[in-house]
Amino acid sequence: AAVAFENGKMPHRDFFMQYGPVTPMLQGSWMKLFGSHLVQLQYVTVFSLILTATLLFFVLKERFGSSWSVFLTLAWLFTGPHGNPWSSVWANYFALFGVYLLSKLSVKHHGFLFRFGIPLTANTFFMLAFFSRVHLLSVIFSVTIWILLFADKTFPRLQFFFSLFLVSMIFIVTFWHLGILSPWYEQCISWPLDFYRGIVTGK
Repeated sequence: AAVAFENGKMPHRDFFMQYGPVTPMLQGSWMKLFGSHLVQLQYVTVFSLILTATLLFFVLKERFGSSWSVFLTLAWLFTGPHGNPWSSVWANYFALFGVYLLSKLSVKHHGFLFRFGIPLTANTFFMLAFFSRVHLLSVIFSVTIWILLFADKTFPRLQFFFSLFLVSMIFIVTFWHLGILSPWYEQCISWPLDFYRGIVTGK
């Protein structure tokens, strides 16, 4: 998929992708910059793991301290097939970064630009996570429920939901313009639903 994007083809429109277009776009862009060798897929995966592990460490450090954070971060690194260039690697990073941004906003209250810019940036990362792997919709849903039911009264709910709508529309319009929106829906939403329905019904 990454090689196909590097050669000018679009995910979903020109080739099948089960999870979303963001990961092959990132991997293909990396290969354009650093060379058309499959080993580059391992390099970009290692890069994403470094980003995710660093972010995870700082998130955990705020609650557990340095020693436990190092242990838990290493445990995360060594308890999964993270060496594979799968879409979940980048999706996890995007989702974690979005949650991290919102957690900082909930305890630090600044001016309007900050209180709108943080939700806007967080929702951009949530959309990147979703279009990297559609299963990450569960994260967006969970964050939305948390904001509605548990966030304190000073949390900028209006800015969050407006920016979520705005960013969603930007992604949808962009993918429609690229001609990948309809095939994305067929390959990532409709096809899996039909597949699992067939398993359940035995057809």
